[in-house]
Amino acid sequence: MFRDGEEIRLGGVALTTHFTPGHTKGCTSYSARIREGDRLYDVVFACSMTAPGYQLVGNPKYPEIVQDFQSSFAQLRALPCDVFLAGHSWEFGLEAKRNALQAGAGGNPFVDPEDYRRWLDRSEDAFRKQLETQSRR
Repeated sequence: MFRDGEEIRLGGVALTTHFTPGHTKGCTSYSARIREGDRLYDVVFACSMTAPGYQLVGNPKYPEIVQDFQSSFAQLRALPCDVFLAGHSWEFGLEAKRNALQAGAGGNPFVDPEDYRRWLDRSEDAFRKQLETQSRR
């Protein structure tokens, strides 16, 4: 078992754990600094930030779900990110980025700091809308 903020070493790579509960109580994201040639990149492996069909308001099985999501969004926003990866390929456009890389479209499509911010914005917006809808009931 590891703790929030703990560093895990895999060969020459150090991953830092970030507990980001909400999607599940045990959701954990990871960050790392990865070297490619003479460049260093901040990489974030984000846990899902969706709440598909979840009861956000008055959830007796997970009463702190809203606070967990809010805290997790704040924690993820504080992380620097050049390369965004996630547990679900569609969350970070794996197929399109892989195809662009294979086609030699120029540059590395995986290096896209704004993609991470857009994902966070979309995820948080969907969460807030879901929370607002449930709060009105």
